Order: sequence, then structure tokens, then C-alpha cells
Amino acid sequence: MSKSPKNIPHRFLSDLRGQFAFLTVIGLIPLTFLTFSIVNSGSAIQDATRSQDAADMIALVHAAEGARSMNTLAMNHISLTQNYATAVHASSLDNAIAIHNAVLSGAIAEAGIYITDTCDFYPRTFGGKIGGILFAICAAPATAYIGELALEIDRVQGIRRDYRPEDALAISGDALRALNDQNREIFDRFPEAVSEQASLIAEAHNVTDIYFDESCARGDAASCNPQDRRQGMELPVTINEPRAAYLNFCAGLFFGTGGLSSANVPILDQVPGLSSFASVPLMNGSFERRLFPLNQGPMYGGAANGDRYLPVHVSKTSEMGYALEDYQDMAHQKRLYDGVINVFRTPAELTAFIARLASRIFWGRSTSGMQRDAEQRARNLLDTFIIDGTSTADYHNGSGFAYPMDQTLDTNIFTIMVEARIGAQCTGQIGQANSVGSQLTSFVTGVPGLGGLFSTVPDFDLYHPIQGSGSITALPTITPDLDDFHDAYRPLAFVFREGANRWSPLAFRDPNPGFVRYAQGITYNPDEISMYSQNWRARLIPATRMLDRATVAQRMEGRVPPAFEDFRSDLHAVGGAADWADLVTR
Repeated sequence: MSKSPKNIPHRFLSDLRGQFAFLTVIGLIPLTFLTFSIVNSGSAIQDATRSQDAADMIALVHAAEGARSMNTLAMNHISLTQNYATAVHASSLDNAIAIHNAVLSGAIAEAGIYITDTCDFYPRTFGGKIGGILFAICAAPATAYIGELALEIDRVQGIRRDYRPEDALAISGDALRALNDQNREIFDRFPEAVSEQASLIAEAHNVTDIYFDESCARGDAASCNPQDRRQGMELPVTINEPRAAYLNFCAGLFFGTGGLSSANVPILDQVPGLSSFASVPLMNGSFERRLFPLNQGPMYGGAANGDRYLPVHVSKTSEMGYALEDYQDMAHQKRLYDGVINVFRTPAELTAFIARLASRIFWGRSTSGMQRDAEQRARNLLDTFIIDGTSTADYHNGSGFAYPMDQTLDTNIFTIMVEARIGAQCTGQIGQANSVGSQLTSFVTGVPGLGGLFSTVPDFDLYHPIQGSGSITALPTITPDLDDFHDAYRPLAFVFREGANRWSPLAFRDPNPGFVRYAQGITYNPDEISMYSQNWRARLIPATRMLDRATVAQRMEGRVPPAFEDFRSDLHAVGGAADWADLVTR
């Protein structure tokens, strides 16, 4: 009997082995579907996980690069205070020497003019040997004064040789320029540096594209390129703004980059209830904890057991203050007298003085006034023996080369120049700071434009951290919380990763063209938001900037790479929390 094909299934199923084989084949179908589904789901989870890992790492590397850059800027600001203090003192000493040389040279010329104008009277009047003798006598005091002035010029040149202020200015000036260039390079290159590091992470995680919210929003950094959509945000700093930021710089210059502490305020230890504030640093707290000196900046880095105030210390140590003080005394006390001895007036005045003194003694009247008069005459004997004496203080035929203000060890043209230039620097008047020397020189010498020959201190920029409110203020924020930092410190990174190849993609349709993930980091400082603190750190935080999704989507308009267009459209269309949850979990 032949086997009919129609009977084969029946016979196959009637057989126990056939039944088992049939069940096995039938069971493999859902198992295959289940296996493929699990594998595809695992692949999707892997893609999503690696995408999120990449977003986390890119956001964190942005924040870490920001912290590293902010710490370097802070370190360089500290070096700026030290080198600026050196440069401004060296430049001012160099200028003071040049000014004093000009004044001494003018005084020598003035004395020569005095001899010519005054003493020529005798040769013209008496002629012959008598006129020559009278001329020599007349010129003797002024000639001696010229000799003293020449010695003062040599003294000042000795100060220049010993202390070489021009070399100190050259070295500190080069340091200022180098620090300024490095700071500018850090700021300008930051968006590009972040982009390069993010690209390496993206390549390692097979991320197709990346995007930073508010990348190069201000466009101040030189590396900002509108065509490069992978660049990071700019550093959260302003350059030379506000002008009051220079007060922060000068706070470090005077009080020290270790900050200003209340520990040295005596009243806090005496008033009940305030003693607990005695150890609280008022600014730059991280430096206080690192044992940096408080209340002692470069401007108070003079002698440990003497004059801590640096201008006075340099004034005394270099002996420039002594030279200026001595000349001021010379200019007011040394007389350019007509040197003819008054042989007729002196005996008569001496006789009259003795007669008045005897009369007072006889009648029992006080002689203290006459004693003071006698002491004054003894100190100024030339007033008694010289006819028509004239001093540099009131002799106006020449230029009257005497300083318009008193010259003392503590206050003189050198210290005034230092303080005036620092005062201009601290108020942000950079151009005026450099013109102070020129203005003072022209004022003292009476020669306009002469100040242009004198030295200046190189300009430099200050990179001031944006405060938590986003406002540009010079006041540092002490011990801030994470919520106190502006969004400029919070990089928000997006990544797009194409999905891996699926098993049987036609049968197992995958509607997801890729994975978009985002993460947010923060560059923060637990001590303070200030230009000197070097305690900037980085970490990941919840993506708080995504709470304002409409603004993020608006910023993406026209800037986001094409791979993120669908995500941007979804952000615009997202409704409630359920829609948002569905979007972020795809």
C-alpha cells in the first residue's frame, strides 16, 4: 500500500517522536522571538547606557576643565599682585631718580644763572682787581652750593647703580606680560579645549554628535567659532569688569591674597558675643586654611621688624628718601647769597644788640626773646655778614628748582608716585596709572612732555568670576552653596548616539533612530567666589537647567547639530510630566 502524502502529517503526529518534534518546532518560534527581543532590548539598553555615560563624562570634563582653568587664573592673579608691587616700586624709583637728577641739574643751572645775574654787578661797577675780588667773594656761596649739588647727583647715581631699578622693572614687567598672556590664552582657548576633550570621549563611546547648551554664548573667547557646534561654554569670568573688580585686586595687594581676617581686630575679643567672629576670614577663606598670611599683602611686605609698608621701606633702604629729604633741606636752608661781607653793618648791629641786652638785664626784664634771636642769628650767620642775601625758595630769576611739597623719609616724590599709580590702578584707571609719572615729572620740572621719557608698568587684565546672581559685582560670595552659582558655572551637555544594528530589523521594527542623552556638571568653590581662591572643583549635579525646557529648545534653534533636531522638536511639543518622562526614557 502506497503512502499518500496527505497521510504523512497524520502519521507523523500519530507517532510519539513526531509529536515531540512538532512541539519542539512550534516552541522554538516564540522562543526565537523572545530571544531576539531580549538581545535587541539588551543592545538598546547598552546603547542608552553608553550614551548616558558619555553625556556624564562630557559634562564632567567641561566642569573639570573649568575648575582647572579657574584655579590657574587665581594662582596667576596672586603672582600679578607680587610682580605688580615689584614693578610699580621699581618704575617709581627709576622715575624718582630721573626726576631728582633733573631737579638737581636745574638747581645747578639756577645757581649758575644767579652768579651771572647777581655777581656780575661788581666787575661792571668797580672793575679791575677789586671787581674781580668782589665777584669771587659774591660767587663763593653759590659755587660751593653747585659743588654740593654735584655730589648729590653722584649720590643718586650711586642709588641707581646699587639697586638697578631698571633691571627690576624689566624682569617684573616681563613676568606681568607673561602672566597676562597666559591668562588670555586660558580664556581664549577654553571652548576649544573643552571641545577637543569632549570629542575624545565621544569617539571612545561611539557617540555620533555632541552639543553644549549656550556654547560660546558671549563670543568673547578668540577660539569661538560659530561654525563649530561642538564647542563648550566660555569661562564664567568677566575681563576687567566691573571696574570695582580692581578693588579686589588691591585688597590682595594690601591685605594679602590670604585674605582679610577679623582675628586682628581687638574689639572682637573684648565685646561679649563677638569673640566667635575673631577667627572668621572675611574673604579668601581657602587661603586662610592653607596658612597663607592674612592682613599682609605685598604692599606690607617690608622689613619684618621695621617699616612693613613697602614704599617707606624702599624709600629708606635705597636711601632715596634720605637724598630727597637732604636736598629739600638744602634748597630751603642753603643760601645763594651775594657774598660781600658787610664790615660796616655788623659792628653797629652787634653794639646795638649788646646795649639792648644790658638794658633788659638792668631793668630786670626777660631776655628769653633776645636769646632766641641770638640763637637764630648764630644758626644763620650769613644773614649777618652778607648783603642782599636771596635763597632758592624765593629766587625766581631761574626756574626755582625746589619740590613743591616737603620731602621726608615717609612722604616724598617716590612714595607719592607709588601711591598715586596704585590708586589709579585700584580704581581701574589704567591709562591714568601709567601717566602719573609723566604728569608728576612735568609738574616738578616745569617741562611739558619730559615725563614721556620715563618708565611705565605694563598693563594687565583681571579675570573676575561671575557672582551667583549673575550680576557683575566686585563683592565676593563667601562660603556659597551649589544653588548660589550662576548657570554660567553649570555646563549642560547633550550627546547623540546611533543605535547598533538589530537582529532581524524588518521583523523587529525599531522606531528609535538613535539615543539622545544629557547631563549637567558644575564648576564650584566651597570657600568663595573670588579671583584669588584656588579651591575650584567639579562634579555632576541634577540637570536643573532642563527645568526650563522651552528656553533650552529656543537656544537650540539654528544652532543645534542636525542629529538633535528631532529632540529639539520633541522639546517644543512635550506636554506634561508623562510626555517628558516618555521622552527622556527612550
